[in-house]
Amino acid sequence: MFGIFGICGLLVFMLARPQEYVDVLQRLPMLYLCCAGAVGGLLLDIKLRRIDPRPVPVMRWVLYFMGWATISSAIGAGPAFQHNLIELAILLVVFATISHGVQSVRAFRLVAGTVLAVCMFLTLVCI
Repeated sequence: MFGIFGICGLLVFMLARPQEYVDVLQRLPMLYLCCAGAVGGLLLDIKLRRIDPRPVPVMRWVLYFMGWATISSAIGAGPAFQHNLIELAILLVVFATISHGVQSVRAFRLVAGTVLAVCMFLTLVCI
Protein backbone atom coordinates (compact mmCIF):
# COMPACT_ATOMS: atom_id res chain seq x y z
CA MET A 1 0.00 0.00 0.00
CA PHE A 2 2.93 2.39 0.46
CA GLY A 3 3.80 2.40 -3.23
CA ILE A 4 0.32 3.53 -4.31
CA PHE A 5 1.00 7.20 -3.58
CA GLY A 6 4.10 7.19 -5.77
CA ILE A 7 2.21 5.31 -8.50
CA CYS A 8 -0.64 7.83 -8.45
CA GLY A 9 1.87 10.69 -8.49
CA LEU A 10 3.65 9.15 -11.47
CA LEU A 11 0.36 8.78 -13.33
CA VAL A 12 -0.58 12.42 -12.67
CA PHE A 13 2.82 13.78 -13.69
CA MET A 14 3.05 11.57 -16.78
CA LEU A 15 -0.50 12.11 -18.06
CA ALA A 16 -1.50 15.64 -16.99
CA ARG A 17 1.99 17.18 -16.92
CA PRO A 18 1.19 19.93 -14.41
CA GLN A 19 4.84 20.98 -14.35
CA GLU A 20 4.40 22.48 -17.82
CA TYR A 21 1.87 25.12 -16.73
CA VAL A 22 2.56 25.58 -12.99
CA ASP A 23 5.80 27.50 -12.52
CA VAL A 24 6.51 26.24 -9.00
CA LEU A 25 6.52 22.62 -10.16
CA GLN A 26 9.10 23.37 -12.87
CA ARG A 27 11.77 23.92 -10.23
CA LEU A 28 11.27 20.50 -8.66
CA PRO A 29 11.99 17.21 -10.43
CA MET A 30 8.56 15.85 -9.49
CA LEU A 31 8.68 12.98 -11.98
CA TYR A 32 11.88 11.67 -10.42
CA LEU A 33 10.60 12.24 -6.89
CA CYS A 34 7.39 10.31 -7.62
CA CYS A 35 9.44 7.58 -9.29
CA ALA A 36 11.65 7.29 -6.20
CA GLY A 37 8.54 7.30 -3.99
CA ALA A 38 6.93 4.51 -6.00
CA VAL A 39 10.05 2.34 -5.91
CA GLY A 40 10.65 3.07 -2.22
CA GLY A 41 7.05 2.26 -1.36
CA LEU A 42 7.19 -0.95 -3.39
CA LEU A 43 10.38 -2.03 -1.61
CA LEU A 44 8.82 -1.20 1.76
CA ASP A 45 5.72 -3.23 0.87
CA ILE A 46 7.92 -6.18 -0.09
CA LYS A 47 9.96 -5.88 3.11
CA LEU A 48 6.79 -5.76 5.25
CA ARG A 49 5.38 -8.72 3.25
CA ARG A 50 2.25 -6.82 2.21
CA ILE A 51 2.59 -7.83 -1.42
CA ASP A 52 3.78 -10.93 -3.23
CA PRO A 53 7.11 -10.19 -4.98
CA ARG A 54 6.77 -12.91 -7.62
CA PRO A 55 7.19 -11.54 -11.16
CA VAL A 56 4.08 -11.19 -13.26
CA PRO A 57 3.83 -13.49 -16.31
CA VAL A 58 4.33 -10.69 -18.83
CA MET A 59 7.51 -9.37 -17.15
CA ARG A 60 9.78 -11.45 -19.38
CA TRP A 61 8.29 -9.86 -22.51
CA VAL A 62 8.55 -6.38 -21.03
CA LEU A 63 12.22 -6.94 -20.27
CA TYR A 64 12.78 -8.18 -23.83
CA PHE A 65 11.06 -5.07 -25.15
CA MET A 66 13.09 -2.79 -22.88
CA GLY A 67 16.32 -4.45 -24.04
CA TRP A 68 15.30 -4.05 -27.68
CA ALA A 69 14.31 -0.40 -27.09
CA THR A 70 17.62 0.27 -25.35
CA ILE A 71 19.64 -1.23 -28.20
CA SER A 72 17.58 0.65 -30.80
CA SER A 73 18.01 3.88 -28.88
CA ALA A 74 21.76 3.33 -28.56
CA ILE A 75 22.04 2.85 -32.31
CA GLY A 76 19.75 5.64 -33.45
CA ALA A 77 19.66 8.32 -30.76
CA GLY A 78 23.29 9.33 -30.63
CA PRO A 79 23.81 12.04 -27.99
CA ALA A 80 20.21 11.77 -26.74
CA PHE A 81 20.78 8.19 -25.60
CA GLN A 82 21.11 9.04 -21.91
CA HIS A 83 17.83 10.98 -21.91
CA ASN A 84 16.09 8.11 -23.73
CA LEU A 85 17.53 5.61 -21.26
CA ILE A 86 16.13 7.61 -18.32
CA GLU A 87 12.69 7.71 -19.97
CA LEU A 88 12.80 3.94 -20.57
CA ALA A 89 13.79 3.37 -16.94
CA ILE A 90 10.84 5.47 -15.75
CA LEU A 91 8.48 3.48 -17.97
CA LEU A 92 9.87 0.24 -16.57
CA VAL A 93 9.36 1.57 -13.03
CA VAL A 94 5.77 2.53 -13.87
CA PHE A 95 5.07 -0.94 -15.24
CA ALA A 96 6.80 -2.76 -12.39
CA THR A 97 5.21 -0.72 -9.63
CA ILE A 98 1.72 -0.96 -11.09
CA SER A 99 1.97 -4.67 -11.88
CA HIS A 100 3.46 -5.59 -8.51
CA GLY A 101 2.11 -2.86 -6.23
CA VAL A 102 -1.56 -3.05 -7.16
CA GLN A 103 -2.55 -6.42 -5.74
CA SER A 104 -5.70 -5.55 -3.83
CA VAL A 105 -9.09 -4.26 -4.92
CA ARG A 106 -8.64 -1.13 -2.80
CA ALA A 107 -5.32 -0.28 -4.45
CA PHE A 108 -6.79 -0.99 -7.88
CA ARG A 109 -9.71 1.35 -7.18
CA LEU A 110 -7.33 4.09 -6.07
CA VAL A 111 -5.16 3.80 -9.18
CA ALA A 112 -8.21 3.54 -11.47
CA GLY A 113 -9.74 6.57 -9.75
CA THR A 114 -6.53 8.52 -10.31
CA VAL A 115 -6.52 7.65 -14.00
CA LEU A 116 -10.21 8.58 -14.24
CA ALA A 117 -9.67 11.92 -12.48
CA VAL A 118 -6.71 12.81 -14.69
CA CYS A 119 -8.62 11.85 -17.85
CA MET A 120 -11.64 13.89 -16.75
CA PHE A 121 -9.35 16.86 -16.05
CA LEU A 122 -7.74 16.55 -19.47
CA THR A 123 -11.18 16.27 -21.08
CA LEU A 124 -12.29 19.42 -19.30
CA VAL A 125 -9.17 21.27 -20.44
CA CYS A 126 -9.65 20.11 -24.02
CA ILE A 127 -13.31 21.13 -24.11
